[in-house]
Amino acid sequence: MYVGDSLAHDVVGPQRAGLRGIRLNRAGLTCPPGLRPDAEVSTLVELPVVLRALQPANSG
Repeated sequence: MYVGDSLAHDVVGPQRAGLRGIRLNRAGLTCPPGLRPDAEVSTLVELPVVLRALQPANSG
């Protein structure tokens, strides 16, 4: 799982490696066509809720 504001380094790269990429989008920018983060947050405060939502149902 990667979290960051760089689409190339924190979303695309991890996804190509089979990991999840969460976009930190503080500026509220639109994602370019063809790119789809696994999740998006505008502040790190939102991250725990997103991480719980991404957990597999049988993980606890």
